[in-house]
Amino acid sequence: KIACYGYLDGLARSTEYLAEALREKQREFQNVVKMGRTCMQDALPVTLGQEFGGYVSVLERRRKNLLELRDQCGKLPLGGTAVGTKVSVWPGYLTEVYQELSRILGRTVERDENLFDGLQNADCYIDISAGVKALACAVSKVATDLRLLSSGPNVGIMELRLPAVQPGSSIMPGKVNPVMPELMNQLCYQVCGNDVAVTMACEGGELDLNVWEPVIIKCLGESARLLT
Repeated sequence: KIACYGYLDGLARSTEYLAEALREKQREFQNVVKMGRTCMQDALPVTLGQEFGGYVSVLERRRKNLLELRDQCGKLPLGGTAVGTKVSVWPGYLTEVYQELSRILGRTVERDENLFDGLQNADCYIDISAGVKALACAVSKVATDLRLLSSGPNVGIMELRLPAVQPGSSIMPGKVNPVMPELMNQLCYQVCGNDVAVTMACEGGELDLNVWEPVIIKCLGESARLLT
């Protein structure tokens, strides 16, 4: 949970950075009128700024959720020992360890109200993973839109021109692929796969101790680093 606090804090900052970058585009494109589309067909006119405003809003919402999840990582089952009974805990440890951890971390950490619950159940990680996955889905949606709106250049939509990063073809000179949005799509697919692994590892915590935290933290850490 201490690690997840740091993961979520860093990811929230990166999400804020991306939202601000898109907010700048929202202002830049506020008067650019274009066709809105539903079901991949022409619908009603919108401005490009309005479309980008939707991207900003979902990122702000996901950032707020990340911070809420971060703040839920402040209660630990430390001191419950093997199954929550506190057997073999040195006298005074449960008082001192949380005070010392709070001092080191510069924020308050507390003991779980129920140490048996804290060791048996890992549902907090499902919530964290779901929050990270929701952000990944939002970012991937934006990346897909950028790919569609920049398709062409001659017989596609071509309402946006993405910066060229690298030549995209050895047999079609001049063809430039949207490699950065494609990269983001693939990273987000990995995050969604990690969420499945976290879900199964939390579900599989039989009896009095969930022993699958290594794969849980591995997946959460990877997902957060990829998105950050």
